[in-house]
Amino acid sequence: MAVLGTANARTSQAHVVPVWFLWDGTSMWPSAFISTPKVEDLVANSKAAILIEPAKTGRLQAVLFEGLAEVIQEPRQLVQQVSMRIYAPYMGEEGAQAPEPVSCAPSRSGSANRRLTCWKQPKRKMAWNQIPTWL
Repeated sequence: MAVLGTANARTSQAHVVPVWFLWDGTSMWPSAFISTPKVEDLVANSKAAILIEPAKTGRLQAVLFEGLAEVIQEPRQLVQQVSMRIYAPYMGEEGAQAPEPVSCAPSRSGSANRRLTCWKQPKRKMAWNQIPTWL
């Protein structure tokens, strides 16, 4: 679980929400539905931050990514593949492939219902205390 922070381009109001995510060693992929304020914010203002607390150790331990996020809709096959990789650790392979509650699965019309946000090479990464082995 991570916490994604965006800002409304018109009002500058901060929007902070928990998200499931994938770190692939280069890019950060937080999940995001098309109709959510976080995606609306990122379309208008791509500046964002994501904070991950990887372990409950009884002390402050976290990783912060900051930079410009890209909202990705195409190619749909990529969106579906990455979405499955995001959801599988949280829901299991079978749960990640179920049409509900995961909306990355194709809809009845065959279109993907999900966009993804991605940082390619985040502008800044910071870690508190111990740097996680996955970073």
